[in-house]
Amino acid sequence: AAPYHSVPAANCKTEVEVLVTQTCVPSAENVCTTETVETEEIEYEKVCKEVIDTICDQPLGYHTIAKREAEAEAEADPQFLAAHPYAAHAIAAPLAAPVAVAPVAAHAVAHSVTATVKHACREVTTEHCVDNPKVKLVPVEVEHCHTVTKVACTDVNNEIPKTTCEAVETTHVSHAAYARPCSFAPLRPSLPSGLG
Repeated sequence: AAPYHSVPAANCKTEVEVLVTQTCVPSAENVCTTETVETEEIEYEKVCKEVIDTICDQPLGYHTIAKREAEAEAEADPQFLAAHPYAAHAIAAPLAAPVAVAPVAAHAVAHSVTATVKHACREVTTEHCVDNPKVKLVPVEVEHCHTVTKVACTDVNNEIPKTTCEAVETTHVSHAAYARPCSFAPLRPSLPSGLG
C-alpha cells in the first residue's frame, strides 16, 4: 500500500515554539592571590659596656729617690773602689808594712731611707660600644599567579515550528426515496391433495 501522507487542512496555522539552549566559549584567565610572608633581614644594634679603670697618680720626686739609692749601692761596689784609688789604698793599708801616707779624709756613706706614701687614685669609667648584628623579621607581600580556564555562555533561541489545526466539519445531504404502492393477492389456503 502506498504510504499515507497527511495534508494539513486549510484551517491549520503554524506557530513557533522557542527552545532556549546555550553556546559556551572557553577562555584562559590569569588569577592572582596575595599573601604575607615573613622574610629575615640583618640590622645592627648598638651594644655598650662600661669599663672602670683605676688610675693612680705617679709620686713626685720618684726619679730623685731612685738616683740616691743607686749612688749608695755604687759606693759599696768594687768597681767604685777601683775608680777611687785613695779609698782602696786606705782599706788595704793595714795589711801592708807601715808606710807614711798622707791622711785621707773620711766621707759619709749615704743610707737609703724607705718612706711609704699612698698616692691618690681615681676611677675612670669608659664606655665601649660596638654595632652588633641581629635578625629582624620583615613582612613582605608575595603575589602568586596562575592560569585558569573560564567558560562564558550565552543563550541561544532555537525556533521550532508548531502546527495547530481545527477539526473540519462536513455536511452531507441525502434525498429520501418515495415508496411505490404494491398490490398483493390474497393467499388461498392450500387443500389436501386429492381434494379440489
